[in-house]
Amino acid sequence: MAEGNRVLGQSNRWARRVPVVGMVAAVALLMPYDRVSRVWHEYLGLMMAVFIVYHVWRQRRWLRSWFVGRYTPYRLVQTVLAVGAAVCMVASLLSAVVISEQVLPKWPLLGWHEPARMVHLAGAYWGLLFLGLHGGLHTALPGRFKVSAITNVVVRWISRLVIAVAGVLAFVKLDVFSYMTFQVHFAWNGDGMSAPVTVVAYALVFGLYAVVGNLLGHGCMLNTKRK
Repeated sequence: MAEGNRVLGQSNRWARRVPVVGMVAAVALLMPYDRVSRVWHEYLGLMMAVFIVYHVWRQRRWLRSWFVGRYTPYRLVQTVLAVGAAVCMVASLLSAVVISEQVLPKWPLLGWHEPARMVHLAGAYWGLLFLGLHGGLHTALPGRFKVSAITNVVVRWISRLVIAVAGVLAFVKLDVFSYMTFQVHFAWNGDGMSAPVTVVAYALVFGLYAVVGNLLGHGCMLNTKRK
């Protein structure tokens, strides 16, 4: 019986983690649009949509509890980030349907292509932010190690610092802010950067957001405990 429960628990953990890892990988590969072919970009987008739908389905009990109980600072931040990520992903996916040229049927919507492309870009970059914050909120970065408590704390803070600094450098190099503020209307990711380097750079930006989300979550929980 105990062995069966252990196997079931491991299976549930994998069922939770696989789509999350899949979403993170898909996001990192989707962002450097000009470094991959359009058809692969669209197929990755469809894969991302599948991961999102599955993840939302896994969280259906949490969704039903929105209007039940008291909202602590942590719960409020959790809800805002989840809603923000959902809005960005829906905007990005719906606009992708309009501008798709390879995988999905072309939509004869005159005058909609340019606005849809801008929404798609902004939704993707804001979605990267909300997904990173959301992921960091639920993740113990960089994880626990089988060492002393003090060593664990030191390793965690050094890891956070390294990820954050690398993420800031990647954020600047990729000019992410310009995409988020509609200043850039075409995907152009880092002059002279190869596809693998660009993917890693976006992963580092995601890591920066995750570190901020992780610290935000810790701050909310500390605030709740003090009360």
